[in-house]
Amino acid sequence: MSDGIAQAAVLSKAVVVEGIPETVLHQIGHPEISEEAPHITLQASKPQARWAAKEQVDEMSRQELASIEPLSPLIDLASDHIYNDNAVVARPESSSSLHTLMWSREQDQKYPWTKEQNAANAVLLTFGAAVAEATRKQTPRDLKKDPVVVKGVQLVDGKLDMVTFQLNTLNLSSEDTTKNIVWIEKACSLYTPKPFYEQLTEIAHSNSSFLCHISARPSRGAESVTDRGAKEIHY
Repeated sequence: MSDGIAQAAVLSKAVVVEGIPETVLHQIGHPEISEEAPHITLQASKPQARWAAKEQVDEMSRQELASIEPLSPLIDLASDHIYNDNAVVARPESSSSLHTLMWSREQDQKYPWTKEQNAANAVLLTFGAAVAEATRKQTPRDLKKDPVVVKGVQLVDGKLDMVTFQLNTLNLSSEDTTKNIVWIEKACSLYTPKPFYEQLTEIAHSNSSFLCHISARPSRGAESVTDRGAKEIHY
């Protein structure tokens, strides 16, 4: 594996959870049970700082990624209508910036997704949020100098997929060699769910403290993914 990809891939959980607002950290010690599938949008007064410096992005952009054929190297996006996008991203005239998306999804009991598929879903949703944040204002934004950084937290069957996406370009064609970068920690156990036919009215044990004390534990690995391929390192 090339050094450029390796440098982006070596990232601990301590960095993944860095910068989580205090209101979220307060809720860690006070978990709540919702009978619905909540979708939470966190906005901040200032945009998040870039994770990968310009030099790192340039270095990664010169690296060749392995072919993923027969899959298309581009994401197959479909158009849709959002009638109240203010609930997802800040208004164009607002000075707020999108910080984190938090949501949960229910597994199909007959055809459950794998943890890799869940992680891919989290990456795509966070990528879409980053694109929405980058294009919500009329004035063009130089993403190479001022990239968009958005975090996503997905809950599936008591496990968290935590994503940080740095959007460095909106041009996904081969004409632009600039790569978008995503860091992900997948399938982090938060609590033990019950079978689908039982009501979960109380959480006997929650592993949420790992979000506060994660820096004291060694990382078990991290992934670096671009819009044209994926690599994984275990270290």
